[in-house]
Amino acid sequence: MGNASELFTLDPNKAQLVTESNVMYDMLVGLTTLNAKGETVPGMATSWSTSPDGLTWTFKLRKAQWSDGMPVTASDFVASFRRLEDPATASSYANLLYPIAGAKAVNAGKAKPETIGAFASDPQTLVIKLTHPVPYLPLLMVHSTGFPIPAHAVAKWGDRWADPGHYVSNGAYTLASWKLGDRLVLRRNPKFYEARSVCFDQVSYYPTSDPVSTERRVQSGELDMMDAFQSSRADYLRKKLPGYARTIPILAIYYIPFNLQVPQLRDRRVRLAMAMTVDRDFLTKKIMRAGQAPLYGFTPPGLPGYHNIADPVWAAWPFERRVLAARELMRQAGYSAERPLKLELKYNSGTDRALPVALQADWRRIGVDASLAPGEGQIFVSELDAKAYQIAVDAWSADYADPTTFLQLLATSGGPQNHAGYSNPVYDDLMGRADQERDAAKRLDILRRAEAIARDDWPIIPLYSGSSRALSNPVNSGFFENPMNWHLKRFMCRTGPPPGANR
Repeated sequence: MGNASELFTLDPNKAQLVTESNVMYDMLVGLTTLNAKGETVPGMATSWSTSPDGLTWTFKLRKAQWSDGMPVTASDFVASFRRLEDPATASSYANLLYPIAGAKAVNAGKAKPETIGAFASDPQTLVIKLTHPVPYLPLLMVHSTGFPIPAHAVAKWGDRWADPGHYVSNGAYTLASWKLGDRLVLRRNPKFYEARSVCFDQVSYYPTSDPVSTERRVQSGELDMMDAFQSSRADYLRKKLPGYARTIPILAIYYIPFNLQVPQLRDRRVRLAMAMTVDRDFLTKKIMRAGQAPLYGFTPPGLPGYHNIADPVWAAWPFERRVLAARELMRQAGYSAERPLKLELKYNSGTDRALPVALQADWRRIGVDASLAPGEGQIFVSELDAKAYQIAVDAWSADYADPTTFLQLLATSGGPQNHAGYSNPVYDDLMGRADQERDAAKRLDILRRAEAIARDDWPIIPLYSGSSRALSNPVNSGFFENPMNWHLKRFMCRTGPPPGANR
């Protein structure tokens, strides 16, 4: 398997990259999990119930074992939640479980991890107490932040429990070896509760930062699949490798965050002018060409029950009219072609360079001189988290199928993933009100209002909604396109001879 970048970690309490999740989903199972089609189904929990006020959830666990034969218990989930929120862990995803009572206070260093509202009433029963109703909790528990950790292994090895030789898993595979810059190998876990249905005995992940060379490795049969081919090559790949390219709309957005710590970018006129001047139709139809759609809001289409906010009025203007209006905004802010605003645009080195080049050309028309600065995947993400950038090409894939998976990125409590450093008390108040609203339709309406308020501030520039861009050899079954874009290897199997021999 081609995995788009090298990994930082396989510790679910510390992971933050999609490429890390690609591997962890094959090794660990939360209270809920995904089926082959990306739908949420029971995982370690076989059933669950909620209290009338929606603040207490009780999960009944199946009898299951870790790969070393120790039982998986409710205490392993409690240990994971406590460790995730412990400030010493420094998890980028700690905010995702803030709905659990006490979690936010623990993460802020104001309470001890033992005070978190999750406890084992018996080895097979986990009780979770919430600060507000979370109707999407079963969806959220699929995410790696909801994975259990082997408390016995962590007690023995500390943070080294996730190293090769120490790793203990409760999913379809366990970690056999991991050599940086080479490959990561998983082997089938005979202790997995559905081990008999797992086809492949071994799965190897290769870090593949160069998408074009990775295409060739898939074509030759060296790799069975890759997770992200270069979008601009979609038409070519459909013709060259019929049946390989898998492209459907997914719950993901691509956007430009403004680092609001940069004085020049605190001027809303500058941010609005740059948003107006992005030619999204050109980006999606001429550069990306893999099913992406122009986006003017902070949420992609396809979220269940959610109606996206209306596009801004200027989105319907002819592009030249937008450019003229943007130039006037820049003039008011003190910039012009003769006195340009100089910025650095950072982007992941795996990004099709045609995208930042097109943005650079768009902004040049209004007096913005954007120099291009590619960065390697791990370093790039760290720089955005640390606000060590001015503007950047960023992306976010849904962690669960609810608008808050995107809108929480702009909340003051959004943690390092709020790459813009945006803070608006009105927005935060609406997000809090949505948390407390029990009526589903009213809740979504409040979220729409919050999205509209933040969009009017333009802390980020939405570019387009995402599309899956996988290459998968058609002799392998069990690969189903789905909006969440997750593809667990436990469901895949080879139905024909080894791929690529004659290509």
